[in-house]
Amino acid sequence: MRQMYQQQGQLAEFDKLKPTLTAKQIFLMQSFNRLSQERKTEQGAPFAIREKDIHYYMRYNGSGSYPDDLFIFAIHEIDSEYIKMRCEEIKRKTKA
Repeated sequence: MRQMYQQQGQLAEFDKLKPTLTAKQIFLMQSFNRLSQERKTEQGAPFAIREKDIHYYMRYNGSGSYPDDLFIFAIHEIDSEYIKMRCEEIKRKTKA
């Protein structure tokens, strides 16, 4: 994506639109991505990340200086949005 903006001479616009994440936010997103890769799916539709998987992840990787309950809540919230978007994408593809 960055390369596309650079080729069009709009690199400043790209940098303005690109979100800036803190180290804590990056840790949270990386944690979600790792947990999401281990999830079960059925016909491409994702199941929710299990809480026991989050606890297991936290035991070995920590919670990125988030309080444990907030980390668990944040992972569930991100996961909920991901599932909603993924299911909408599947519906669009099946209608087409």
